[in-house]
Amino acid sequence: TDKKQTYYSSLNEYGLVEIYYKVKNTGNVKIDYYKVYFKVTCKDGSTYTEWDNGTDVDPGQEISDKTYVDTADKQFSTVEVTKQELTVY
Repeated sequence: TDKKQTYYSSLNEYGLVEIYYKVKNTGNVKIDYYKVYFKVTCKDGSTYTEWDNGTDVDPGQEISDKTYVDTADKQFSTVEVTKQELTVY
């Protein structure tokens, strides 16, 4: 995943931040399971975290997905990937 990507938008009517992300397998073995962790920082300094997961990313393949982070109706200022886990069985 690209830790600097900024694919996100605010769903103000629901108090959610919608985060789009990509996982690209640049290795030569299949990724059986991945987990990506996100942190949203709000303008008041509060932070909210969430993670999303998926399976089966073949070598050279790129997966696009999205997740949502609930910010309790607070206005967000930044979104970042804080951690990623890739598993091969």
